[in-house]
Amino acid sequence: MGSEMCIRDRNLGFCTVTSPSDGVVGTFPYRIGSLVSPSVTQPLTTVSEIGKMYVYFSMTEKQLLGLTRAGGTLKEQLEKMPAVKLELADGTMYTEEGKIDAVSGVIDQTTGSVSMRAVFPNKQLVLRSGGMANVIFPYTMEDIILIPQSATQEIQDKKFVYVLQSDNTLTVSYTHLRAHETSLHL
Repeated sequence: MGSEMCIRDRNLGFCTVTSPSDGVVGTFPYRIGSLVSPSVTQPLTTVSEIGKMYVYFSMTEKQLLGLTRAGGTLKEQLEKMPAVKLELADGTMYTEEGKIDAVSGVIDQTTGSVSMRAVFPNKQLVLRSGGMANVIFPYTMEDIILIPQSATQEIQDKKFVYVLQSDNTLTVSYTHLRAHETSLHL
């Protein structure tokens, strides 16, 4: 009787599944009461640790050169890189700033871009695995005139602005706008 009770208690212990880590539970492919065994290849679920989130994004080679031109080792350059912000899918700004912690050593020949990774703290658990957002880089430009995008017109992939002359007449002028080069997406 005692050994049967030990076997029963041991088997009953296999009925409860616990995760070795804290996090957010993904999908549930099995219903309560489904028979699962070690031979089942699909996992019961996935647990994602989201205390800090890794955000992966790309940057053009030209943008990367602009950020790293000061010289030094990659580690020194990563430490010098400014904190980045995150614009969430609903258009709001994420409250915490992130830090770039990894840059790919290879430039993708097909896109001319390099993969990067930023780490964001996620204390409020707002960010989720697989989410979409825009990475916002602080970008300093000198000797520029700031023109609202609404004041421009685009014709055949070129941007034009109206320029008010000293005699109060308007002229249309093609201008090379670089705003699209500072927009980075996940």
